[in-house]
Amino acid sequence: MTQLTAQTVLSYLQENRSLNQIELSTINLEGNVLDKGDFSEAYLRRANLSKTSCKEVNFSGATLILASLDEADLQGSQLLNAMLTQATLTKANLAAVSAKGAKVSGAA
Repeated sequence: MTQLTAQTVLSYLQENRSLNQIELSTINLEGNVLDKGDFSEAYLRRANLSKTSCKEVNFSGATLILASLDEADLQGSQLLNAMLTQATLTKANLAAVSAKGAKVSGAA
């Protein structure tokens, strides 16, 4: 399967299309607005989501291993059963985040 580009991901979000189970490892979405996007069960290993607006995003079941979420606004997002192993969350806004069952070992 061909991996989507950052521009394609942003187009999907503008069209309210789901990114459920999509391969997005190493994608660079730094500084973009991803609000209310559906990234459930997406594969975002080593993704750069630093300084993104991710308000009310669904990351349930997503793989965010080694992802950078530094200074991301995750307010109201769903991280249920997400894998955040060794992800960085420095200065991230985690207000009202639902993260039951999330795996965060080694996350900073």
